[in-house]
Amino acid sequence: GESLWLGRNVTALQPVDSGLRLQLGEDPATICTAAQVELCMGVDAAARLLAPLDPRLQEPMAQLRQQPRAFVFLGTWQDQHVQDAWRGYGLVTDPPQAALREAIFCSNAFANRAVSGKALVRIEVDAHPDVIDEEAVALAAEDELRKVTGWGGTTLFRRVHRFAEPVRDGALTECQARLRDLCEQVPGLHWLP
Repeated sequence: GESLWLGRNVTALQPVDSGLRLQLGEDPATICTAAQVELCMGVDAAARLLAPLDPRLQEPMAQLRQQPRAFVFLGTWQDQHVQDAWRGYGLVTDPPQAALREAIFCSNAFANRAVSGKALVRIEVDAHPDVIDEEAVALAAEDELRKVTGWGGTTLFRRVHRFAEPVRDGALTECQARLRDLCEQVPGLHWLP
């Protein structure tokens, strides 16, 4: 139809008479113009792209921080230990009292998520950047899960998936407000965080 989904990074965006001019990638010759642009990206990426349009974004953008996190996936047998300890969909703790932020008992919450006879849990933890050993991260999450739930089963596998999320502070809030304000001022520009 009339929509174009871009599989390349937009490295520059500029309002023009006919809409918005987008530079794709680092090649300045790769330019397209669109009547409307919907930016589907996080605060930090949107702020970097739109900062040339609003100099007030520079200061809060420079203060944005990322908080390292990790999902630890543990597989085990679907046995009496799991039935006794993993009730419901999961649990949420109240950091900083616990290193484990949340646990989702995937086998309970999502039908057929684990192989028959097996159980799966996804644990979210703070992933301290100084702890680079994946096995240490997984073991710490497993120990915490055992403490919180009383689970005494056998672990069949551990996998760690690291990611980062924005720190929710004043700089993030200011960037969000400035981005929304900018999108109201530039015709055809929309931002979906």
